[in-house]
Amino acid sequence: MTNGDMMRTSRRGFLGAAAAFSLAGCAGLGSATGARKTRRWRKGQLHSHTAWSDGHALPEAALALYRAAGFEFVCLSDHEVFQAATDHWVQIEKEQGPWPGRLTEAMVAQAEKLAPGTIETRKFNVRRYARLKAHAELARQFNEPDRFLVVPGMEAARGCHMNVFNVDEELKHYNEGEGVGDLTREGVAKSARIIREEYLRHAKPDNRSFIMMNHPFWSRWDVDPRVMLDLPELTLWEVCNSGADQAPVELDIERAWDFVLAHRLANGGSLVYGTATDDAHTYEEQGRYLGCGLEGGWVCVDCPGELTADNLSQAIVRGDFYSSCGVELEDFGFDAATRTLSVKAKPREGEKLHVDFIATKRNFDRSIVEQRVRAVQKEDYFRLLPVVNETIGRTVKTVDGPVGSYTMSADDLYVRAVVVSDRPSVNRTPHYPKMQCAWVQPVAR
Repeated sequence: MTNGDMMRTSRRGFLGAAAAFSLAGCAGLGSATGARKTRRWRKGQLHSHTAWSDGHALPEAALALYRAAGFEFVCLSDHEVFQAATDHWVQIEKEQGPWPGRLTEAMVAQAEKLAPGTIETRKFNVRRYARLKAHAELARQFNEPDRFLVVPGMEAARGCHMNVFNVDEELKHYNEGEGVGDLTREGVAKSARIIREEYLRHAKPDNRSFIMMNHPFWSRWDVDPRVMLDLPELTLWEVCNSGADQAPVELDIERAWDFVLAHRLANGGSLVYGTATDDAHTYEEQGRYLGCGLEGGWVCVDCPGELTADNLSQAIVRGDFYSSCGVELEDFGFDAATRTLSVKAKPREGEKLHVDFIATKRNFDRSIVEQRVRAVQKEDYFRLLPVVNETIGRTVKTVDGPVGSYTMSADDLYVRAVVVSDRPSVNRTPHYPKMQCAWVQPVAR
């Protein structure tokens, strides 16, 4: 059995022996970066779209649905736009039409039902229009102290897609000049640098903003994991994005994550943290089948203080969060003294869980073999991607049940954990996990 087969088998719960430990005895439990006495998990969405770009809902409807689903913060990251205009009206159509679609009467009716008395419409001659509210207006309407927060942000695209979190104005000028359509590894790396340089002009100091690489496994926008090696300043990327309905099967995102972790750390670089997002475009049941619906993926951030975008951003940059597509964690932590990563999940009634601990050894095979991969959406387009060899990202321990720990060996470069449920995931797209799970961020010695 290859390591890849072993990992896939482990995800189905066929491996591992039972193990138990006392959480009270783990001094570092409570944070992967240090001890903390209390936890306050804030469930949030980092990547979602509305009628400001190609999302099939008014922003009021999207925010009302997220709030009703138990989310405490949402970043509306519309494509190429920051919701700043206060006089932006969109025509209301009967039919949606081809992607990206139009604002329809049904979408307006949905918003009027979810946020009654707050949707502005008007008629001009025989046509009807709806006004898209700016971020500041949405924040005044939806923000509740310590309960719900609308975070400003946007999604920028130039050879790759990148989200920015907690910026107060639109990024500009990144999608200009030569090389915009260059989807080679070098071209994507250059585009990512240009987007990041523009982001830095708007970023808040002290990690109160961040930038994230989106869906590195999506169709022609797939990001060669070596791009993350070329850009050591990037520390966040999506490992679960429900919009990955047409990704090349050769690029498994978790294996790519381990590839980046192994090569970065071996060269003295930084960890890369994995996020889970909806990338929501359709806020109805069919969105789950299309891979762009509500509650496909989210993050839970340890933010015991005031619920602010600044506090959330700083916690995420530190790695004080976990990502999920269904599994809820009670706690996790790394005890630096014993080099032990510990995880405790909260199973739902009748749910069976197991914990996979995944590591790469210091003597892993650093040689890189490339494979020629055909893009899904355009048959005559090919990409050369690295093969992640079997010495990278091995499942070193599996524990049946919701509680598990792993003590790093002297030759472990890093370790991360995945808690896997026996319940199927809500999404049905090819690159989405078949079973609900939660990802604990990696830690290194």
